[in-house]
Amino acid sequence: MQIPVFHIYLQKDATGLELRPALLKERFVAQCLDGIFLSLLINLFLLAFSGGELYAVWISPLFPVYLLQASKTYLAVPADWWWGGYFVTVNLPYLAEFNLAYPSLLQFVLYGLYYGLFHAWWGQTPGKMLRGVVVLTPDGKFPTFGRALFRWLAYLPSLFLLAAGIWLAEMHPERATWPDRWTKTRVYGFLPWGNW
Repeated sequence: MQIPVFHIYLQKDATGLELRPALLKERFVAQCLDGIFLSLLINLFLLAFSGGELYAVWISPLFPVYLLQASKTYLAVPADWWWGGYFVTVNLPYLAEFNLAYPSLLQFVLYGLYYGLFHAWWGQTPGKMLRGVVVLTPDGKFPTFGRALFRWLAYLPSLFLLAAGIWLAEMHPERATWPDRWTKTRVYGFLPWGNW
C-alpha cells in the first residue's frame, strides 16, 4: 500500500472519510512542520533584505519570534524593524551571545497570509497536510479568510497565558482550543491508518 506524503482534504471526497477530533500531539506535530516551512520562507526573506548577511537560527511556528545570526559586518539599525532586520544582542555569562529579533510588521503579515490563505483555500497548512488534519467550520466547510486570520490571531492570548487555551483542549469533548471555540472551528484528523 502506497501512502501519500501530503494528505489533502477534499470536500467533494469527504463522505468516505471518518473525521475525529485531532489529538493535541497531532496538532503539535503539524505546527512544528509549519515552523520548518515558515523558517525556510522567513530565511529567504531575511537573506534577501539583508544582502545575505542575516539569517534566522530559530523561528516560532505560530508567531514571528526568532533568534538571528548576523555576519560581523552587519549593523542593525532601528529603521530595519519593519522587515525583521533589527535585533538586540544578548550576552550571557556562560553561553555564546545570541541575537533576539524584534517581531517585525512585515513578517506578521507573512504569517497571517500563510495561516489565513492556506486555511481558507484548503482547510490545511502544509504541516496539517503532512499530518492529515484539517480545520473545518460546523457546516463542514473551510473557514473564510477572515475567520482563519482571526483564528491565527486568537492564539496570542492562548499562548500568553502559559498556553492554557491549548492545554485545556484535552478536557473539551471535541478537543477544541480557545481559538477553535472563539472562531467556531474544529481541527479533525482524517488519516484512516491511525496516529504516527
